[in-house]
Amino acid sequence: MQHNEPSLIQKNLRGGYAFDIKALLQFAHQTTIRNWLPILGGATIALALLVVFAMILLSVFEITDPFNVPDHTMMQIEVLATVFAAPISVGLLLMGLRTSANKTVKPVDVMAYYPRIFSLGLIGLLISLLTSIGLMLLIIPGLYLYLATGFVLPLMAEKHMRPIAAIQLSMQMVNSYLNQFFILFGVMFLSLLVSVLSFGILLLYFVPFFYVLKGKIYMDLFGYGDISDPIDEIEEHKDDSTFVA
Repeated sequence: MQHNEPSLIQKNLRGGYAFDIKALLQFAHQTTIRNWLPILGGATIALALLVVFAMILLSVFEITDPFNVPDHTMMQIEVLATVFAAPISVGLLLMGLRTSANKTVKPVDVMAYYPRIFSLGLIGLLISLLTSIGLMLLIIPGLYLYLATGFVLPLMAEKHMRPIAAIQLSMQMVNSYLNQFFILFGVMFLSLLVSVLSFGILLLYFVPFFYVLKGKIYMDLFGYGDISDPIDEIEEHKDDSTFVA
């Protein structure tokens, strides 16, 4: 099915999308319950990759006390970690998107976008830097930048958009529904607090839920289906090879 027609994006930019928060939360809950395990598996792989990468960085920078790291070294570590994590974040979001579109997902799909780590990582680093500056100056500008740039990396990955075009489109779309995005952020922030109070147990549910919810919103606002992502390409060509006895 073709979801990603330019007319859909233009209509939504004009405010034509019925942003029903209650319906979105219900959809995300029902879809998460049906597809909970693969996305949680992907999140587990992502966590394992980040832990291994962190251990490598500690070894490379010869850090013996993780709680006493010089500021300049911590800055280098944060830069490298942000770049490394960008394709993982995109992989999880695209898993949520594919689940919302009734496509199959596997835990290893979280690594599908690592071949694009350079472009995704650099833009992810830029977004992280701008958001951090906004949070240091005033909380509201930082929060706004976090929300407004939330679709930049998936637009680059799924629609193969150039960074500037992806930034512009993400910000324009979020601006069209800014109040609803702030409300959703509040709901997810409260969910995070509840998860912390449950000693992290509820994160087993809320992590997949978050990515399914964001994937659904992405699909509704920007469409999905006209450009094959790496996961589709792997599935299409996995049986291409033949064996001659």
